[in-house]
Amino acid sequence: MSPIQQILQRRAAEDSALLLHIASEKPSASDLAAWGRITLKRARRMLWVVKVLGRALLTKLTSRHLSYDEIDIIASGLNKLTGTDTDRVKLVDDFCEQAAKVLPHELEQHVKQTVANLTAHRNHPRLAFNKTADANNHLYFQGAGPAELVAAVETELVATANALRTDSMKFSEAMFHALVRKVLHPSGKTTDPFLPYRNCYVIVLDPTLRYHADGKVMTTTGTLVDVKDLVNQELQPYGYAVAYALSTGGDYEHVGTYGVQRFFNQHQRFVGSLEHPICAYPGCDRPAKTCQAHHVQAAALGGPTLLSNYAPLCAVHNGQNDDDPSKPPKNGRIEFDPATRVPGLRRFPGDPLRYNLNPVTIKGIRRYLAYLRGEGYAASFRD
Repeated sequence: MSPIQQILQRRAAEDSALLLHIASEKPSASDLAAWGRITLKRARRMLWVVKVLGRALLTKLTSRHLSYDEIDIIASGLNKLTGTDTDRVKLVDDFCEQAAKVLPHELEQHVKQTVANLTAHRNHPRLAFNKTADANNHLYFQGAGPAELVAAVETELVATANALRTDSMKFSEAMFHALVRKVLHPSGKTTDPFLPYRNCYVIVLDPTLRYHADGKVMTTTGTLVDVKDLVNQELQPYGYAVAYALSTGGDYEHVGTYGVQRFFNQHQRFVGSLEHPICAYPGCDRPAKTCQAHHVQAAALGGPTLLSNYAPLCAVHNGQNDDDPSKPPKNGRIEFDPATRVPGLRRFPGDPLRYNLNPVTIKGIRRYLAYLRGEGYAASFRD
């Protein structure tokens, strides 16, 4: 065991024991912050955890050697069950058993799902606005509703925001303008009527190639190739391509404008979301419809823009992914299971793949087929 592992394990044990002492001595938040050289925010949180759980449940959790973060997750779940007739002791036993088998972020998913099942009858959609503007004359609003409905609203706003956004505009600002347009100026259209121009790459075809009116190019070997195929061979990081070819009069003329096929089209994204309903990164619950379309084999390294090379990743995890397997690993990379073709995270070369075990994933076509066959990770869903 490395020194880091030893320190972290010792710290986890001491943190959980600390909560028991806090329950006994009842220090103030300011004293706790001063003694521990921690922020008042963290001190208040620790006092809140102690208050929610009580000494009896804290003793049980500490005896199971749970870390502070795991205890905090369980306290958050139990707090949402206030006013219900749920057997808290039995529920804590279930959470402890789960904590022994999974990582904290997976425990958090389990706790959230359990609480959602127990409180489904009393959760209603809501939207609220504050009444007092801040120093910048801004008002705030927040709401909650069924996940699938909120995801659909977000998808609609994202499409409009992408059309409205300029180089100097943050995405969050574009989302606000998209909301204003949808609510105050509804037009029935999803996106802005003006074309959202992206970077453009102009390709001048080799003058030794012969361009035909049907969109084909004859190469020097006599092979007929579609202009789109030539364009895709040349392009990687650009949004549009404009192709020019030498005309019979000896001048170059425009022969086509193409959206670069390094971007998955709407049909591919739709089918891909049926196979993989949420972000492929373990522990993430971002819906696929709001994720980025990730090339498992990077497009810059020759990866094709095909469903067989598609996996949904949210913006954060797509940005963290180690696209080039030849470089030293930093965050890990998404790879396909060779048997099931289900994407998972390989943290370091030689490590086993870790999958997103969110219950929603079993709804995906590919994972459901793996589940029916009892392959690999899918067997865990039978329990």
